[in-house]
Amino acid sequence: MAAIWSRFSGWLTTASVALAIVAGAFFYGRSSGKADAKAEQANANAKAIKQARGVEDEVQNMGVATLIALSLSGCVTQGNYCDIARAVRPSVEDKMTEGTKRQILAENSKLEKLCGVKP
Repeated sequence: MAAIWSRFSGWLTTASVALAIVAGAFFYGRSSGKADAKAEQANANAKAIKQARGVEDEVQNMGVATLIALSLSGCVTQGNYCDIARAVRPSVEDKMTEGTKRQILAENSKLEKLCGVKP
């Protein structure tokens, strides 16, 4: 019986060591996998942030270019006032207040002075 017990305890010791090795490898791999996943997520976040900054820079540059283009286009005029101005003529339905009469007179006087047109 002692021989059987000796063999069994030897086998039990070997199995325990093997189990400890397998468990250690499992838990190391598990913690290593978590660390790898965290590092991979951090790299993905850094890449996304870098890409977002690139898009923000492009939008900002387009905004500046658009403002410059709009500013310059405001300086260019084609034609003149006399090409588009017309005499103001009130309709029968207009309420001719003193203010309205002054505005009509001012616009028509400007047209006469600048363009030589008698309304």
